[in-house]
Amino acid sequence: MSGRTSRNKGRRGETAAKRLLGDHDFTILADTTAGLATGDLLAQDAQGRIWHVEVKNCRNMMIPQWIAQARRQTTAGQHWMLLAHIHGTRAWLVLRQGKQATVWHVSIHTPPVWESDIGNNT
Repeated sequence: MSGRTSRNKGRRGETAAKRLLGDHDFTILADTTAGLATGDLLAQDAQGRIWHVEVKNCRNMMIPQWIAQARRQTTAGQHWMLLAHIHGTRAWLVLRQGKQATVWHVSIHTPPVWESDIGNNT
């Protein structure tokens, strides 16, 4: 996949993740989208906790590596969160520091992440 195609796919995933976080009472504080040095999003939950959010929109899941990345990029006073799209579904695996793993589903009124990925092999 070309760099541009990969970035576009990442942006689509981050857009869907923002909607998903909003649906679960999170407020987006920053869209950092800076790659490996920082997380993708900074969000605040209804209790005021700050979450560093790593968003992954990949066909192949590499959960241990992604958790390590999220932990590494989280700064003092923040919690880490990993949102990983489950390919071919409207579901996202949600892993959060100190919380049990769960699956969140995108609203049926939101176009699925993969609609514009048809024909891509990643």
